[in-house]
Amino acid sequence: MSEQDHRLEALAAFVLSLASGNYARRELPSEAGDEADALLVGLNMLGEVLETEQRTRRQAEAQLQDRLDAYHATPALLCSVDVQSWTVIVANHTLERRLGLAPGGGVGQCFLDWVPAGTRPRWLAALSELAEGEGGEHSGLYLLDAQGERVELLLSGTPALPLPEGPPARLRLVAWDVTARRRLEVQLNQAQKMEAVGRMAAGIAHDFNNMLTVLLGSADLMDATLPLEHEVRSDLEAIREAGSRATTLSRQLLSLSQIQRVAQESADLRQVLTNARSILERSLPSKVRLEVEYGTQPLWVPLNGTQITQLLLNFVVNARDAMPQGGRITLKLGLDPQRGDRVLLQVRDGGQGMPAEVLERALEPFYTTKGPGDGSGLGLSVCYGIIQGAGGELELLSQPGVGTQVLVRLPLESTPELRTEASGDRTAVRRQYSILVVDDDPRVGRVVERSLSSIGHLVSRADGGPAALALTGLQAFDLVITDVSMPGLSGLELARALWARDSEQHVLMVSGQNPPALSSGERANFLAKPFTPDELRVMVDTILS
Repeated sequence: MSEQDHRLEALAAFVLSLASGNYARRELPSEAGDEADALLVGLNMLGEVLETEQRTRRQAEAQLQDRLDAYHATPALLCSVDVQSWTVIVANHTLERRLGLAPGGGVGQCFLDWVPAGTRPRWLAALSELAEGEGGEHSGLYLLDAQGERVELLLSGTPALPLPEGPPARLRLVAWDVTARRRLEVQLNQAQKMEAVGRMAAGIAHDFNNMLTVLLGSADLMDATLPLEHEVRSDLEAIREAGSRATTLSRQLLSLSQIQRVAQESADLRQVLTNARSILERSLPSKVRLEVEYGTQPLWVPLNGTQITQLLLNFVVNARDAMPQGGRITLKLGLDPQRGDRVLLQVRDGGQGMPAEVLERALEPFYTTKGPGDGSGLGLSVCYGIIQGAGGELELLSQPGVGTQVLVRLPLESTPELRTEASGDRTAVRRQYSILVVDDDPRVGRVVERSLSSIGHLVSRADGGPAALALTGLQAFDLVITDVSMPGLSGLELARALWARDSEQHVLMVSGQNPPALSSGERANFLAKPFTPDELRVMVDTILS
């Protein structure tokens, strides 16, 4: 084979290499400088051009892929829709995932099929406005996910690909999922309202409970002096019954202000639920069935058994009232799947459900949809106060015609160690003790003095903290009973002054509000107003024995 044939064969191989996409190959011309060499130079130049174009195209493809990845990965919900049929042309994975669709599953669907029933006119108005290029943001719009739950959006959009005549062919939609943020806003607003109501309730409760203490105490003291068949006894019983009902209402009001934990009490939520199940079932008619689901693991939470039972009863009774035709109430208890350090209590019914305007106000004190005499409207707000006081969260989910779900999340506490307490002989003969009663309300002071002096104790009275300090400087007392809220010197400040003198001084604090926050090492007993003389005597005996 001649030299010329070799050169032509190499030239053909070079052409085939370029044709296969190997643009980086180069061939050196010969010394002949003939037409074959000229063709070779041209092919080298073509290879450089193609290599440059290939590099540019790959860079553009990488940039396009980056943009596509960013389009699908952005937290915003993005899609483009046809403005004639509102069919989805393209949607990012964030939108599809939020609605429970597979990647690409949203393409070809009508956007309005994801809209809750009854809101289509509002959606059409918003989409038409955006398609006309008026811009702006639209709030309060919802989509439905795969579970039928509402997803609240903040929506904006821009038209694309305008036609020579008529509206644009496509509309690019940009939406932000504000469901969680709106829930937090609602919780914050609710917490602020509850805090304001709580402060008001605490102020009212102080004076109200003072009056109830005088009322109930005076009725009991009068009853103790009357013959068994005296005609006034029935009137006193009516006074006590009314006072007892007022006490319940007062304590419900006071619980609204329990935003901070006021007692280091805890209970096994699972055990309390087990014990309370029969009570819950007795509160239901035969056409309503209660189903309970929980495991065997103890679930200790920072609430006492009474508070837990109050929560369970309130939720179950509300669910019962929402199902006048009967149905099923499911009560489920376990660890929160989102946070292992919290307990999740779920109460679900298949009742009437609540519209949005009712759901927004469901936790407000005195708000109720029940008729006159059927409810005070304090049930859920009291539950909210109890749960907040334990460092937990209360969430309500409801849809008309679907039912309501109550979610309670409480901190999970470690299983407390079993403690044994020496039980003294409570049947021993009562001793006589010297007691100082400190209260800025003289009516309360007189009732406490009479209640204790009638069983043999030596009782002195002081009308405030400064007077009490002066008396205790002159005389030692076995027990000081002091109101917490007093002008000038509070009960807690008085107690600390007494403990500075004698760290073993017994102190009983009484209040129509919540117990005061004690520092580490400070020990004081607490009795909530209103109380009866018998309750006071039992507490005094417990402290001094």
